[in-house]
Amino acid sequence: MKPVVVLDTNQWVSGCLRRSGIPARIIDLAVEDKIQILTSPDIWEELVDVLQRPRLQKAIIRHGIRVAPWLHYVRRLARWTTGRIGVNAVAVDPDDNVVIACAIEGSADYIISGDQHLLNLKTYRGVSIVSPRQFLDLWFRSALH
Repeated sequence: MKPVVVLDTNQWVSGCLRRSGIPARIIDLAVEDKIQILTSPDIWEELVDVLQRPRLQKAIIRHGIRVAPWLHYVRRLARWTTGRIGVNAVAVDPDDNVVIACAIEGSADYIISGDQHLLNLKTYRGVSIVSPRQFLDLWFRSALH
């Protein structure tokens, strides 16, 4: 059975902007049908918002990234949760709770994040919270695949 993962917004953004980076490699694993990525309406809304910020728009234009087709593709690639579950696991940064809620609702195995508030939890209700590097290390060293 393939691992089910939730990417936080920053991992999605990194995957879009740097195709040679680790988050892009994780997205590629989903493209190759080796993992399943979950997302939710709240995560997606934040992703679209972040990609429209002026600072990122400059990088997108400079690198010739076609965001709309990429968003369309990964929107179809991901499995969607309804976003109806609420959790209060990260009091210091409530925005992180939507990532955890998506993972719980979709029965994810992993949350992949670079956010220290999430990483400090290590696990939540049986979902492992790991950095992108940790996930790839687990992937290549174990029977995840």
